Amino acid sequence: MSQAKSGSLPSIFVPEGEKDEKYHRDFVQGIASKSIYSGYADRRAIMDECLNFYLGLQGGEEFDFLQKAEDGEVLPAKWMDFNKIAVKIDLLVGELSQRSYKINVKANNKDAQSRRLDEKDRLLTEMRFEPIASMLEEENGIPLQSDETFIPQNKKELDVYMDKGYKEKSEIVMRALMSFLRKHGNWEYERIAAFRDLLIMGLAFFENVVIDGIPRLQRSDPREMIFDVNSKDDFLSDSTYWGKVCYMSLSEITKRFKLTKKELEEAFKDYNDWSSQTNRFNSFTTDFGFIDRGSRMRIFKNEGGEMRVLVVKAYWQDFKSINYEDGEDKYGQDHIKLKGENSTSEKNKKKLIQIWRQGTLIGGRFMKDFGIMKNQDRSVDNIATTTPPFVGLIPNFLNGAIVSKVHRLKPLQNLKNIAMYRVMLDIARSGGKGFIYDISQLPKGWDIHTALKYLRTTGISYVDSSVEGAGAYNQFKEIDMGLSQSVNQFLELSMFLDREMDSISGVNEARQGLVQGASQAVGVTNSALAQSNLSTVMYTTLFSQMFTKAMNKQAGLAKIAWAGKERFASIIGDVGINFLEEDIELDLNDYNVFIEEVPPALADQQMFYQLVMAGIQAGQLPFVFGMKLLLEKDIDEAVQMLELESKRQEEKQEEQAIQEQEMQQQQMQQQEQAQQMQDRGAQAAAESKVQAQEMKSQTDIQKILAQGRLDLRQGAMGFKQSLAMKKIDAAIQAQKNKEKSKSKPK
Repeated sequence: MSQAKSGSLPSIFVPEGEKDEKYHRDFVQGIASKSIYSGYADRRAIMDECLNFYLGLQGGEEFDFLQKAEDGEVLPAKWMDFNKIAVKIDLLVGELSQRSYKINVKANNKDAQSRRLDEKDRLLTEMRFEPIASMLEEENGIPLQSDETFIPQNKKELDVYMDKGYKEKSEIVMRALMSFLRKHGNWEYERIAAFRDLLIMGLAFFENVVIDGIPRLQRSDPREMIFDVNSKDDFLSDSTYWGKVCYMSLSEITKRFKLTKKELEEAFKDYNDWSSQTNRFNSFTTDFGFIDRGSRMRIFKNEGGEMRVLVVKAYWQDFKSINYEDGEDKYGQDHIKLKGENSTSEKNKKKLIQIWRQGTLIGGRFMKDFGIMKNQDRSVDNIATTTPPFVGLIPNFLNGAIVSKVHRLKPLQNLKNIAMYRVMLDIARSGGKGFIYDISQLPKGWDIHTALKYLRTTGISYVDSSVEGAGAYNQFKEIDMGLSQSVNQFLELSMFLDREMDSISGVNEARQGLVQGASQAVGVTNSALAQSNLSTVMYTTLFSQMFTKAMNKQAGLAKIAWAGKERFASIIGDVGINFLEEDIELDLNDYNVFIEEVPPALADQQMFYQLVMAGIQAGQLPFVFGMKLLLEKDIDEAVQMLELESKRQEEKQEEQAIQEQEMQQQQMQQQEQAQQMQDRGAQAAAESKVQAQEMKSQTDIQKILAQGRLDLRQGAMGFKQSLAMKKIDAAIQAQKNKEKSKSKPK
């Protein structure tokens, strides 16, 4: 028995030089054989059946015994599928599609955490220094702290800011990059398709790849997936191998893997010879023994007149020794530098790291794309580990069994179809009331058609009792050909099955918006709705965790793709950072990506629209901008638009406030200037008045002095004149006296 056929895998501890094409071929064949012998074909058949039940494509062949009479004749009713499964699955998928999500990114490596703590200490110092800085600013008029820097007011505000508000440039760029990948890769569809797989087939998978330098998230068909069935948890996190088994057309293979049609035809001939065992003891160029002849799997098969070839693509965990040196990056942080295998530097260190290998086996013969898998993301703090390209989820994966919602509903759906088939059969058999008629009592010359004509036109049936052999009385006997009581019984059974399907699926009438009684209390409906949500919350919670794992894998691949960051230039406008000019190294950090699911978008939209209308009516939002918000389908985008508009309004209000303050200051300055001019004019007038008064006073003094001087002069002149007159009078008197003396006799 070959190693592949036994289901065993080659040793991963063989020397690196011996891991050649044959080693990879043996590994891929071993994984395929191990998976096929672990029930892969049976699981795929069950999943196909579940899909048919969801789509309503399952036939009633297994119930032929109900549709045929004992002689093999088909009964007068048609088998139909009264599909209740699709309604419930579509409702659950619709709820997820209406439940949007937000992407948050946080760097979690040691250096990033150290920078975060440094920033927290700086803000704490600024917070404690703020009162002193304000006091010194009031005293000296010199600002000691920038107005643009955020300064928390208390410890709680600081903690909230560091938890939700603080972002490094690399975190901002990574979040914008994840948003770009979300739109570029159409994550909304991939998310919905994977959740639909989870409900229908019981398992879901994402594959993380890099196409043309851009990470892509792709939903993988669960029917094609192979994995370690001995994994211990629902996420298959300890699976040491993964793979995909699918059939491809010849044209697709020749185009994708560069094989010729002649090579594939030769492989097909060898496979036919091996299958028929005609040349069992001949030396075959290919060992097809990794697929047992008794298996339902075939390496080559014909579907719809077209040849299809089995392609097995496998990934498995391996280990490899590497050379490295401890060093520093350009920022002065500790950094590991990988060295080549032939490096002989004295600083070389060796480390055993985990790697993933891959290989693609086509038609059991051709080995392509084998070797160490490309684009393996690693932590900057621990380069020894890496993750596989797949992320998976199998709820309640306890004993290796896979049971989906649809798988649990299949028996009830079959019973419902049987009950409704019996109802249709009773309806087909039903008619009006009938009776037994003895044709020997027909009147002479009548046949049965004449009797029926008069019965229909007159409502009277005629009997000739004189006919020989006829009885002496009417031998009519009525037969009730109407619907029987079994119809009601089957309808009651159908409603009972509907209630059972509600209980199993977790989608009851309240969740579907069906309320039987208009008088039913609101609390009763809400209670039924809450219980229905609890029945499916495990699926949505586990799927959210799985989606978060896929997002973290995408972030790891984004670090690798950042080497060609020019292809992401379109997000510069969204992120507000020109990372083509600024030196932002995403690959020097590790990132945790958190998915925050928001309430169902339908209720969220209604509330959002109400708020927008209130803002428009209150005049807080411009009408044109409000209409743009109402036309926006993505609530997250609308909220971001509203936040940006709010910031613009705040900035505009701040600018208006600054302008008003400047205008007030200008008015105050003008008033001060006018007051100063008025004060100066009054002062000048007062000074002029004082000067005029002083001048007047001086003039009056001068006038008084001049009058005084004039009076003095006039007084002196009068005195001189008076003195002169007195002298003249004295002289005249003396002359008179002299003359008198002369005239007296002696």
